Amino acid sequence: MSVSDDSISSVLKVCENTIEECLQDKLGPSASSSRNDRLKDCIDKLQQICKLIHQQAIFSTNEQVQDLPTNSLSLLLVPAYLAYTIEEINVERERRSHYLRTAKMYYRQFLETLLNYDLISFKLPWLHPKDSGESDVSTTSSVPDNLVDAAQKRQRKINRLNQLKHLVEALAKLRIEQRRNDDEATQRETILILLRLWSVRAFAQLEKIEEELELLEFFEKRKNQTASEGHHDHQKPDENPLGAGMKTFTIVKSQEQKKVFGLGYPSVPTVTVDEWFDQLSARNGFGKGPEPSKLLQSEVMSMIRVQRRMTTMMMSRSGKSK
Repeated sequence: MSVSDDSISSVLKVCENTIEECLQDKLGPSASSSRNDRLKDCIDKLQQICKLIHQQAIFSTNEQVQDLPTNSLSLLLVPAYLAYTIEEINVERERRSHYLRTAKMYYRQFLETLLNYDLISFKLPWLHPKDSGESDVSTTSSVPDNLVDAAQKRQRKINRLNQLKHLVEALAKLRIEQRRNDDEATQRETILILLRLWSVRAFAQLEKIEEELELLEFFEKRKNQTASEGHHDHQKPDENPLGAGMKTFTIVKSQEQKKVFGLGYPSVPTVTVDEWFDQLSARNGFGKGPEPSKLLQSEVMSMIRVQRRMTTMMMSRSGKSK
């Protein structure tokens, strides 16, 4: 059904402005309280949108993406926006893993929803646990596994940045077209490109989250090993960044499909993100652009922020162990 409450679109627009500022590194230093306050306010607003979505039953179990009104289509972005803002909140190291896992949950939910609506068609690794990564490595290779893994990770990051670059450029062209001719068809195509852009970004962020969680787990093990015998710091349960009792934004269609199709999808995707993007580029005629946009550069800045956070944790831990 159509979105009847104008407050949803207006509140979502405010959140999108905050997220775009964050992507462009315009919210200030990551440790600043003003930046955190803006992000927390954004999370609160996105929670309000989730509540309205549930109250108004905006999404139906028997809808295809072509059945969704244009003003409802943009609401599919809410889980991705929640994931991103939660991930960007600056918290103590002890609470960081909880925030990362919450962001991970929302990114996965977002991607699964897009898969349900056939907006993406690449494999989601957590739905295929037996598959080990996007490409197989020969067991007879003489190259050490850790070097192969590092090379593959580096190549995946390069691929994601290139994919984001092309999608950002396609989005920029559509927004220029929107200013000239703001008809519904252009609006709809803009949102569809935005959804696909965030699908690639979500996949890239999930990879970074896994890396950071591994590092946090390593530090936690080291902390437990060096702790005094018999002395354990009992911490209170992690604060829930989404607020007590807040339901996650779940489209019922995916739950219904799981009852019928097992995995939840009428056809199980078999292509990787890179293969899917190549097919998408061929169909839509984008994929070759000159210079990275400011929004693409923000992806690099995001990677740098994660790297700095990891380095700070390592230096902090090293100082305490001396």
